[in-house]
Amino acid sequence: MPKFTIVKETGSTNDDVLTLGRQGAAHGTALLALSQRQGRGRLGRSWYSPTGIGLYGSVLLRPHIARESYPRLTLVAGVAAATAIETQTGLSPRLKWPNDLYLDGKKCGGILTEAVFAGDGDYAVVGIGVNLGAFSGTPPEEFQYKTGALWQAMRPPHHAEFLFAVIHEQLLTLVSEYENHGLAGILRQWRRRDGFYGQQMAWAGPNGVKIIGESAGIDEAGDLLLVDEERCLHIINCGEVQPAAV
Repeated sequence: MPKFTIVKETGSTNDDVLTLGRQGAAHGTALLALSQRQGRGRLGRSWYSPTGIGLYGSVLLRPHIARESYPRLTLVAGVAAATAIETQTGLSPRLKWPNDLYLDGKKCGGILTEAVFAGDGDYAVVGIGVNLGAFSGTPPEEFQYKTGALWQAMRPPHHAEFLFAVIHEQLLTLVSEYENHGLAGILRQWRRRDGFYGQQMAWAGPNGVKIIGESAGIDEAGDLLLVDEERCLHIINCGEVQPAAV
């Protein structure tokens, strides 16, 4: 099973692994923190990261794919994380485009991919956060009401370190598949775990543009398809997508 470094606390595992990437670290280099002081998610959001309730890890990737294909690594990581959770817990997390994992209708994990295109070698850092534990103390309100956790199925020895090892291994396997065989097979796996197909979704894009439509899944490029009330098809490859308020 792949090796990785574990630290008790850090600011952000993504920041740390981005630094390792600049220093020339190898493909597959990974870091798991038991807590983060400045964990972050997509679109600049913070990621609540105290000790004992979550998995906070990042993996350095140097894939042999085109630069324009790097955003698809988020979908690859989603399949890797969902597969690992399924095999280790028996649960069936669902995916929300482009980067969230859901369990019983609540978000239980997220992925943050950051790419660096440099003259001496391109790379990406994939950060993965999964909510594992029962809370002690008073977590933020969104965690009390909107966030799912795996703790009921993650009894010892299924700690963060063990689950991250399986996610790490799955991710490297799927990246190799992407390099050698393309994205089609991985997208089929993603579609089987699509938790929002056929649901009304709200997209917020650049410059205040908003669209509400029914999710028609993802296309062969990994972009989200939304069909609005006038039956116009919209191809979404950026921005924020959430279930539409009923």
